[in-house]
Amino acid sequence: MALKIELGLDRDRGPGYGLLRIAGAPVAAGPLEVSIQSNQKGQFLGADGGWQNAEAWHALNARADGAGVVVPVGPEMVDPIASLPPNCILRLKVKGLNDFGGVTVRGLLPSSASGSRPAGEGDRVVHEEPVPEPMVLTAPVEDRLSMQPVEPPIVPKGKPPLGLIIGGIVAALVVAGAAAGFFLFKGDKRETPPPATAMAEAPVNPAPVTQAPSEINSREDVAKFIQSNPSSADALAAAAKLADKDKLDLAMLVYQHAARSGSQEANMALGHMYDPETWTAKTSPMPQADAETAAYWYEPAAQAGNVEAERRLGQILVQLNPSGFQRDKGRDWLSKAAAAGDAKAKAALDAVK
Repeated sequence: MALKIELGLDRDRGPGYGLLRIAGAPVAAGPLEVSIQSNQKGQFLGADGGWQNAEAWHALNARADGAGVVVPVGPEMVDPIASLPPNCILRLKVKGLNDFGGVTVRGLLPSSASGSRPAGEGDRVVHEEPVPEPMVLTAPVEDRLSMQPVEPPIVPKGKPPLGLIIGGIVAALVVAGAAAGFFLFKGDKRETPPPATAMAEAPVNPAPVTQAPSEINSREDVAKFIQSNPSSADALAAAAKLADKDKLDLAMLVYQHAARSGSQEANMALGHMYDPETWTAKTSPMPQADAETAAYWYEPAAQAGNVEAERRLGQILVQLNPSGFQRDKGRDWLSKAAAAGDAKAKAALDAVK
């Protein structure tokens, strides 16, 4: 039974972390060991994150997930895989199983994408609330000056006249009223902080929204288009439009984004650009065909039930592997396509029996 393997971004932990999903084989939850091989010189991923000629085994811990298992992996595996070129094919083998499968990489980001690894539980910093200092209320300078004691008027000795007493009382009332008015008006002039509700409603540094370019004419436009987070359908339509305009190198980049977003049509378009059976200089930006890379792009579509992808994946595996497990796997794909009524697959299957 063929393995179905997908390595995608672990959104909870962020860049540098991934979730490896394995289905299609009796892999149980718990400890397991896997090896990963690249078609780049046939090298294996080493324990130190480098690529080497000798097969290396990675000890992981799987947990049950529907029909298969899911395995959390870290930067030591994610970073070297995320830095590979898009035409690289990966194969994963589970120790103890006489089976291995291609790895579909979706949305994987290296740890450098965030500048540093995500903060863990031990990285949290506890901020203690500062103890407020006692507030000392002091009047402004102008107020303090107005509060200086006023020297009383010099009154001749003896019984003061009634008019002078009345005048003093009136003067005192006027001074008191003026002082009260001064304080009131000073208070009105002081700046009042905005209400808490208004402050809470004000946006705080809203993140800029990347706008998709009206037309894609360069790699910079492709980058902006992808940063605008288009749907797989929009990306597929944009890629097809670029291909119609013979902008094949840009179309391939957008097709790759659409394929990694789940578009099987994009997987097929990329497979055709590499497939020796369909490759032409007018329909592909690649200088020559590459059967292995075509198989890499066909595999997700074949796993989704695309009959043409099943047939071409089967034919390529049989042609590249005259004997052994991969040839048997190719025959399995041809059998599936033939069972679906594909006459070419039936003829190819009869030829390899």
